[in-house]
Amino acid sequence: MPRTLVALIVLGFSSVAAAQQPAAQPQAQPTAVQPAGAVPPQQMAPAGPPVSPFQVAPEHQAWLEQVLLKWEKDSKTVNNFYCDFKRKTFNIAGPADGGPFAQEDGKLAYHKPDRGSFEIVNSVVWTPKSQATVPNQLPEQNQPAAEGDYLPRKDVDGNVEPGEHWVCDGKSVYEYRRHDKTLVVNPLPPNMQGQQIVDGPLPFLFGADAAKLKERFWMQPAPELCRGNFIGIHAKPKLQAGAAEYSDVYVVLRNEQGKPLMPAGLRVVHPNKSWDQYEFKLDNAQVNPVIAGWFAELFQEPRTPIGWKRVVQPLQPQIQQAQQPQQPVK
Repeated sequence: MPRTLVALIVLGFSSVAAAQQPAAQPQAQPTAVQPAGAVPPQQMAPAGPPVSPFQVAPEHQAWLEQVLLKWEKDSKTVNNFYCDFKRKTFNIAGPADGGPFAQEDGKLAYHKPDRGSFEIVNSVVWTPKSQATVPNQLPEQNQPAAEGDYLPRKDVDGNVEPGEHWVCDGKSVYEYRRHDKTLVVNPLPPNMQGQQIVDGPLPFLFGADAAKLKERFWMQPAPELCRGNFIGIHAKPKLQAGAAEYSDVYVVLRNEQGKPLMPAGLRVVHPNKSWDQYEFKLDNAQVNPVIAGWFAELFQEPRTPIGWKRVVQPLQPQIQQAQQPQQPVK
């Protein structure tokens, strides 16, 4: 997840909280001195609204509206959710045959409205033979090695790294930062506690609000993903905050009678053209399970790994940033 957890979670919580705040009064701006011959701003043609990168036929747009409304309706029926998932990461460091650089197993849980857990429990990365004996050696000229194997991800000291892990218990957000071996604790202010998780470590992960999805994404049907009991949507971010993290998102929704419409798969394409592919094991997922001890433990404060440090930091700077008007993608 290139984007830091704090920015993702706080943006989601604060978007709800900000809607409850009165609009700020505009402040008078000093009159700027115009250079000779310059066209006054009021005489310049105003910039038009951002233009969608998609050309969607009216009948396809109507279909998309129906899908989003059903997804929103079904999401409201999901109070508790748990499933396992697989993630594959594709980038230039992968094998020569185009296979994934990393293959990981994880578990995902949600308790409405403000508790979530996302954890990678097993991770192996493509390791060329040259690096198997000499760790952290980069491939020559950035060319993928023809021979190698998938080995556990290790840090610079040769220790197996814990997988990505974030937890929101409704009062704080906890995040593992592997690059500096830090468990970061981000307390949520009282006015943001109890608010719905609008975003998390992934877009489209925790339910759907049709209006908010349309505010944040351009969307069109993805016919190549609409097969059998599955519906495909191709989305592009409307806002700069999203565009900094991903250029495209492909969502595959399970559409089976008697079951809620929900993501069965995601492909998140990053600006550098690498991508993460998620497969959610919905056949074995638990929807609205009885809250037992094992389920409640998923939202408890994670332990600090041996050799790591724990840092508690205020969220005020991130909150102020998240509440700034988001700029549209040009």
